[in-house]
Parts: sequence; C-alpha cells; structure tokens
Amino acid sequence: MCYAAGVCLPAIPEAASMAREFTRHTLTAWDLPAHRDDAELIVSELVANAVTHAARQAACADREVGVRLALRDAGLLVEVRDAADGRPGVPDQSEEAESGRGLFLVEALSRSWGVRGGAGSPGKVVWAELPPAPRPLPLLPPLPPRPAGAGAPALISAVRHRVDTAVLTRVLTGLVRLAATD
Repeated sequence: MCYAAGVCLPAIPEAASMAREFTRHTLTAWDLPAHRDDAELIVSELVANAVTHAARQAACADREVGVRLALRDAGLLVEVRDAADGRPGVPDQSEEAESGRGLFLVEALSRSWGVRGGAGSPGKVVWAELPPAPRPLPLLPPLPPRPAGAGAPALISAVRHRVDTAVLTRVLTGLVRLAATD
C-alpha cells in the first residue's frame, strides 16, 4: 500500500494551521486515525519553522512551503519543503527559552527525522517518519455452541485462547514508551 498527497502553501504564519487541516483531511481519507494527532503536530512545527526561517531570509524568492505526506509499508512520511538556506537542528534549551522546542517535539513523536538539501544549496526538505499504524488486535474465537438444555453457560476458562506473544510484546513496548514520556 502506498499513498501520497501534497500541497503548496504560502509562506505566511497561517500556513501551519492550513497544513494541519490538510494533514487531518488526508489522514482521515486514508483511514489513519492513529497517526492523526502526532502527524498534525509534526507538520505544524515543521511548517512554522519553514515560514519563520524563510521570512528571516530576505533573498528567499520562493515564498511557498510544500507539504507532502506519503504512506508506505514502513510508515507515514511527513515532508516540508522550503527555499531557505540552512539546516535545522535541535538547539540547546534553557528552561527560560520562549521558542525553539518544535524540533524537540518532532524528535519525540517521530521514529526518525532529518534534512535533505540545504548546507549551501538553496532550499531543503525536512522530513519525519512515523512508524506503521498499529494493526487492530485479532478477535477472540467465538464461544463454542452450547448443547440444548445445558443450563448455565460454561465458564470462560473452558474456552481455549491462543496467546499471541507478538501482540503482548508490542503492548508491553508501548506501555514502557508511554511510561518513559511521563
């Protein structure tokens, strides 16, 4: 399965809101509710950074920001393109800083992120990858039919359940990650 969608937005402060709306509608159309919140926040931070740095660079003639979402088996790829020079990085932060936390959020929410281009060449693409959407848990097998006139239903322990260790491992890993973020 592979889907891709993109949009070009004007490099204005409202572009972050427009990018969130594009992301929300696209992921809803792709039936990916599990990625929506993280992807909206990531695209919002990357677009806000692109708009901010493009505005600082007076020589930046291309006043557009491109947003591209690509769904692949490996996960969801979020890309933001701008014409500004330079390569973004996670800055050292003090508790008193009023800005500069966007890439911390991108790093925390994505499996990986990076930059293509920049470093002296005009324009760059900042990307972040989210892991594949979790698959729904398998349904339990149906209860066996009860014989007619059998009275009360059989105890649950009488039903044989197959334990899926891969699912239990993913649940445990997710709980450990969740506990680490608190």
